[in-house]
Amino acid sequence: MKKLFLGSLMISILLLVGCNDDKVKQKIQQLETQIKELKQDQTVKVESKIILFQKQDDKYPVEFSISTLNTNKDWLNNLLVEQLLAKKVEVKKDIKIDDPKAELIKIIEQKYQSELNEAKDMFADQPKENINGTYFSAVDHSDISYIGQREKVATFTFSNYNYIGGAHGMYHTNYLNVDLDKQKIITLDDMFSKEAQEKLKEMLWEHYEPQYKSADGNMGFFFKNKKKLYLPKDFYFSALGINFVYPVYEIGAFADGQKELMLYWREVEEFINPEYSFDTITINE
Repeated sequence: MKKLFLGSLMISILLLVGCNDDKVKQKIQQLETQIKELKQDQTVKVESKIILFQKQDDKYPVEFSISTLNTNKDWLNNLLVEQLLAKKVEVKKDIKIDDPKAELIKIIEQKYQSELNEAKDMFADQPKENINGTYFSAVDHSDISYIGQREKVATFTFSNYNYIGGAHGMYHTNYLNVDLDKQKIITLDDMFSKEAQEKLKEMLWEHYEPQYKSADGNMGFFFKNKKKLYLPKDFYFSALGINFVYPVYEIGAFADGQKELMLYWREVEEFINPEYSFDTITINE
């Protein structure tokens, strides 16, 4: 509806541009103001960070937190909480949760208490100094952050770090691209047809192979051939193209972190579904 209204406003301005009457000029200014307000209505503004849950035991190594964002759009705030819930627990698509925020807090509280009870059972009456340095730990931190907006697409990250003992913890960052018109997360299937996705995998291989192929032709223990290479669900848009993000250990050691493969806009433009075309989703950085 907003698109149709915006289009009619533009047509009205074009019809009046050739006139010099003061009243017509005033009308044009009013129409231009309306267009500006409509564009501003689509702008995402982060107003504050909201901590939904945060607890850390004084004695036992149990520490949980989860936070999200408060934006200028209620539906977006709800969507972000729903994404947090989906990441923390498997929720069947056919089950509607009336209050995702309350459900999320309840689940995190239960997990925290479960880990705390296990720690108490494990260490019983041992003093705190005997517990420090052991391989037991239960740390879980999740957070939503705002990256930026390109016309009708706003991008957020879901970051999670957890440590349950051992040499190091594990972390990952998921990218959430939100269609502000449709009020939904943009998936690979929204962007590309299944056929196009197969072509993109071949293109990614052409970028991947030269980077990771050793002098003796060995591809190491990662993707040994293009049949093994897959399109990750996590991606984001940059000025140069689409960046596909792989989890830790997929293309490198833990120290290498999450690795990315990028396809330039000129490479993928013909494969993108029209509503998310090159001209629609990119602006100057």
